[in-house]
Amino acid sequence: MKKIMSLIITVFLALNFAGCVSQETKKETVSENVRVEDICDTTVSIDDIKFSELEDSQSYWNVFTHSVARGEYGYYYATFGGNGSTLLGYVDDESYECIPLCNKAQCAHNDENCDAVFKGYMQSVWYYKDFLYLIKYNNEGKAVLVQVKPDGTERKDLFEIGNIPVDSSNTYNLAFCNDCVYIYDRTGNCRLSEPVQINIRKISLDKKTDENIITSDESNVIFDAVKSYGGNIFFIYSNTEYNRETGQNVTTSDGLYYYSGDKIGKIIDKNISDYSIDVDNKIIYYYVINEGLYKYELQSKNDVLIYKSEKNSSLCQVSFDGEYLYLDNRRWCSFAMTSEFVPELWVLDTEGNVINVLDTGEANNTFFGDKDNILFEVYGRSEISGRSIHKIAYIKKTEIENAESWSEAEWQMQ
Repeated sequence: MKKIMSLIITVFLALNFAGCVSQETKKETVSENVRVEDICDTTVSIDDIKFSELEDSQSYWNVFTHSVARGEYGYYYATFGGNGSTLLGYVDDESYECIPLCNKAQCAHNDENCDAVFKGYMQSVWYYKDFLYLIKYNNEGKAVLVQVKPDGTERKDLFEIGNIPVDSSNTYNLAFCNDCVYIYDRTGNCRLSEPVQINIRKISLDKKTDENIITSDESNVIFDAVKSYGGNIFFIYSNTEYNRETGQNVTTSDGLYYYSGDKIGKIIDKNISDYSIDVDNKIIYYYVINEGLYKYELQSKNDVLIYKSEKNSSLCQVSFDGEYLYLDNRRWCSFAMTSEFVPELWVLDTEGNVINVLDTGEANNTFFGDKDNILFEVYGRSEISGRSIHKIAYIKKTEIENAESWSEAEWQMQ
């Protein structure tokens, strides 16, 4: 318990003293060679934020674990397939069975001749405008964005997005908006011995545009939770501090920023762990560490705490499906390193009232979900065709208010 209180105090002190704290307001900065250090001392007016026609950028997924994407008739699921490969499965809306994304007869789905096996790829998948996107690591030490047909039959290398991360883990993340992909390494430069500039890189899918929308030269910093809403890009900028007593890196957010294509600036100056935006009603829901979930109505400027955090929910990830809000505390449980806190998923209405609390103790990752289902990855693996493979579990949104357990999407390998 002593370790937990130390962690909480550290985060609380960071909230009050670290980073940029000025409340001065000014207009947005033109986005051209922008360093976050030059704009972090001020917040900008939200009046000029315009939301265009909504495109399906799927910002409801958990950006910290993007192993699931929504397709036209079901879900794509990327998981470890053995021998250094990623196995890409598909869960259809009718049967809720998980099948490898391969139509080849007599295929064992265990080597590179299979359309569902991606050797040397991250265990992440995105879906944007009728194509799948995955990231592979080539022999030259580069990470490459690969475009894949929805049935898995064709793959096309688009362009390099950076170097392979130092530990070759799943650290790259993507956000798609207006036919561009925004690329960032969600570990920043926190694991490097010397300061290295970090950035959010914007590349158009036709490769005509390639630029950094924001950079930072500071040490131990991260760009994170990059999401697309209504033609805008939003992101969090954070710094980390190593806590010797707990052996953990404590992350402290400098606030929430937005980028409109030619303007960029900070819109909320608080210690935010995650956020989600209701574009239709122009509302930002954001979670402040050790405080809870806030509801910020952009038109009225009304900003209120609607859910107060407790010990088990000091830090949460946030998702919104148009009707319900979802809070996941798995990262907090990982930081706390104590059995006192258990992984849970809170279901809230838009006023912050708790509708249901779901046990996610068996989950390896919580993916959140779309308007139809909420999904997570079953912890541990099942022996399937001689291999140990994770499975997807789900709850239908029509049952979310009274649900007590999860259903598993069984793998069908034949």
